[in-house]
Amino acid sequence: MRRRSYESRDNRIITRAHVFQSLMACAYIFAAFWAVHAFQSELAIASLGASAFIAFSFPHAKSSRPKFLLGGYAAGAVCGYICSLLMPLIPPSFPLPGYIAACTLAVFLSMLLMTVLNFEHPPSAALAVSITLADNPLAMGLAALLCVAALVLIKEFLKTRLRNL
Repeated sequence: MRRRSYESRDNRIITRAHVFQSLMACAYIFAAFWAVHAFQSELAIASLGASAFIAFSFPHAKSSRPKFLLGGYAAGAVCGYICSLLMPLIPPSFPLPGYIAACTLAVFLSMLLMTVLNFEHPPSAALAVSITLADNPLAMGLAALLCVAALVLIKEFLKTRLRNL
């Protein structure tokens, strides 16, 4: 009988599921990076990478459900866009640089919105910051929403083959 796994240094068994799901996350991030690069929105890749980790490492966890991925990203995108519009309005006499105040507000608003609407997905708060800092926040928000929608479709299509690692 052929072995399907091998042991790592800490004696944890590494299975085909570990390799397959890690490769799926890698393939998704590769495609997502090209998509956000087309919109010149590379800052969004950090939150998308964290979401890919959650979706492919813990596909049956609460934060990996479509409602939380899509809802969280929608909340983060809206809050980030609002804060990007507010950032130029912060007066120079404000004790903090405008971008620090706007990014802090983006995290606060996205966290508040996600928890009130029960869409908690932590990487979405990072998206709010990325959108706040973006040169073209609308394009970044749309690119991130398209990428997370693709992530949800991929994960749901492979749901029967994925397991929590």
